[in-house]
Amino acid sequence: MTTVLRPVGYTGSRQQLTWPNYWGTQVTAYLWGAGGGGGGGDGGNSGGNGTGGGYASVSFNVAVGDVIDVAVGGPGGGGQGNRSTGAGGSAGASLTGQTAWTTLNAVPSPSTIRVSNRAYCPFLNQYGIWNDNIWDVLFDRTFTINFASTGYYTFTSSADNSAAIFVDGVEILSVRGYQSTYNTTISVSAGNHSVRILSYNEVYSPGAVALTIDGGLNSYSGGGGGAAGPSGSSGGGGGSGGATVVRVNGVVLAVAGGGGGGGGAGYRGGGPGNAPGPNGQSGGESAGQNGGNHPGDGGGGGAGGGGFRGGNGGYWGGGPSSYSDTYGQGGSFGSSDGWSIANPSEITPGGSNTEYYGGNSTGGRGSANNGVQGAAGRAVFAFDASGIQVVNANDWRPAKQVYVKNSGVWQAAQAVYVKYNGTWQPVIGSIPLNFESVSGSFGVFARNGPAYTPPDPMGMGMGGPMFDIF
Repeated sequence: MTTVLRPVGYTGSRQQLTWPNYWGTQVTAYLWGAGGGGGGGDGGNSGGNGTGGGYASVSFNVAVGDVIDVAVGGPGGGGQGNRSTGAGGSAGASLTGQTAWTTLNAVPSPSTIRVSNRAYCPFLNQYGIWNDNIWDVLFDRTFTINFASTGYYTFTSSADNSAAIFVDGVEILSVRGYQSTYNTTISVSAGNHSVRILSYNEVYSPGAVALTIDGGLNSYSGGGGGAAGPSGSSGGGGGSGGATVVRVNGVVLAVAGGGGGGGGAGYRGGGPGNAPGPNGQSGGESAGQNGGNHPGDGGGGGAGGGGFRGGNGGYWGGGPSSYSDTYGQGGSFGSSDGWSIANPSEITPGGSNTEYYGGNSTGGRGSANNGVQGAAGRAVFAFDASGIQVVNANDWRPAKQVYVKNSGVWQAAQAVYVKYNGTWQPVIGSIPLNFESVSGSFGVFARNGPAYTPPDPMGMGMGGPMFDIF
């Protein structure tokens, strides 16, 4: 037996290999999650470091027709520094659920039409609908939608001029315009649920509203960093890394967690808010959590990484005072799952001493620099390859190269076949084992970040940090 190695890097999509040969074999997957981004700085104060990604490995057998797919986690982005409402770093992508429903499912209909306008954002132009009379002031429709599985779903909407989205009679999203999108992520149980779209249009102008619902299957993406406060000029929290996930025939076999994002810096109050933060992993959700947005003057919280258990985001209040110009907490890395796992050690990813670790640039290293993204994740697949063996001194040894004589000249064979059940099959070492990018089930669906609750004005200790996790 010989070993055939196939490294797989981040491509922004799932990557897939369908086993092509009747010769089954054992495969070992080595996985590294993506690193978290660094928080943005504030003057001379540095934002917090992101953590490296986790590590996992697993061995499994494949036979003809089995489908191996891998989602290599995307890196968490760095937070903006030294600005009012400085944006948090972007979330690292990974395996997600599918699109469950869009407003285009409501057309064609005798009373509903598609609409667009050059003033609209691209999302509203793509998914916009309205009553067949586009001048109507009110669009009020309730749809019964079947959610195939229990999980987190992201509702994204835009409207001309405003809208409210309800699920089973409860308002979940307020939409305030047509040049941006608005979204929220909530948990929905499997089965039928009512989704109401209530949209208002100003008189003497055409109306439009759009809604998409994505998710369902567990998302393994990271979260986005929290924004710096609107007062002063501080740092946004770092985004977190997406987990790297391997599946066979749709079943998840191993997960290498993504790294947590560093907290954004403030001017005073200590810090920086290095990841991992104090909030740990979720109780059961795989998606990373967004970092908390700062409501006043100070840094945003770092995001939690995707993982077997998604990391929780950092709260904005990393310093001693709710209102002073303080740093945000770092986010936590996501946990890993497999036959062998290892957590990161600060910016160093887990499993960095493993034979197939790809180095700092491709192996999920966390960022130690203000506003700089972490490194993308990585996967390496080792196939036990059947090959041609020859006897040498009464010992069977693998042939590293096979030659055939053609017109009296020995030439290297590009592939070797053997007859199996009357059919010529290539030996595994001759098969082009290449993973191909496939569309769907890859992106960012993070959990909502910690919600801001004002401190108790009476000083009775009833305020302070509260976590509102959907």
